[in-house]
Amino acid sequence: MDKYVRPQVFSVKVDSSVSSKIWLHWKRTLQSYLRRIEDVADEVKLDILVSLLDTSVYMYIADCPTIEAAIARLDEVYVKLINEVFARHELSQCFSTFFASRTTLCNKKILGNTKQNFIITIMMFSSVLALLIY
Repeated sequence: MDKYVRPQVFSVKVDSSVSSKIWLHWKRTLQSYLRRIEDVADEVKLDILVSLLDTSVYMYIADCPTIEAAIARLDEVYVKLINEVFARHELSQCFSTFFASRTTLCNKKILGNTKQNFIITIMMFSSVLALLIY
């Protein structure tokens, strides 16, 4: 049964765009695996963790004395905090792109009753944007 729960070797690069998601999934799989073998000492659990890490990942936890410290260090490395200013900038870019394409469609008369349709869209998305910012 344990061979089905045992996580694969973790070898994700830190600068990957999905490294945080992959780490959180892998960490959950590891915790599930370690729960199944709970009668094992913490030193052995640390050894299991080390055996499941790629060399490039192991360098981050090489000096950690416990499994809890090692997992906390990997959390620091792989779980990236969202920069609020950058997130707002990305959101504004998304809305700018949407409104530009919407204007183009209205100008080409692809959408019916373009002025009324465009005004409703602006009102709807400006209220959504106001909720997201505040």
